[in-house]
Amino acid sequence: MKLIFVRHGTAEDKKKNQTDMDDFKRRLTEDGAKEVKEMVHSLHFVFRKIDTIYTSPLFRAVQTANFVYSENHKSEYEILTTLDPYSTPQEFVKSIRELDPDGVYCFVGHEPLLSQSMNYLLNKNCEIRIELEKAGVAVLTGESLEDLRLTTLLSPKMVTKLDF
Repeated sequence: MKLIFVRHGTAEDKKKNQTDMDDFKRRLTEDGAKEVKEMVHSLHFVFRKIDTIYTSPLFRAVQTANFVYSENHKSEYEILTTLDPYSTPQEFVKSIRELDPDGVYCFVGHEPLLSQSMNYLLNKNCEIRIELEKAGVAVLTGESLEDLRLTTLLSPKMVTKLDF
């Protein structure tokens, strides 16, 4: 089993023109979209092997997931409501409990839910903190959800320095 966690890129500010913007409609900024495109392109070998891409319903996450999908048109694509920033790690893990242990899955979402969910999966009784930067990527691998280990943790700056 391989779980790839991707945090969306930099998005528009919540406050736009002195009014609160609907959080579900915030888009990636031009820099945020560029950052995600570069990350996905640099890690194409990771994103080409995905069976299913799951994304939060918030627009900036959907935009990010579309960039991942552009590297792998063979993967399935699905909105997963337990990836929205108002869910809990326990709700998220419960929603993925039945995934095929032989699959490769990508989850595109938000902080702190992604980090909290990874911490929950990895350290049910420990306090180790993983935090994804915007457009960051983490990969957990194992035979099942019960024996996952962190195998990759990359920030966008680290990705641009890699030479593949």
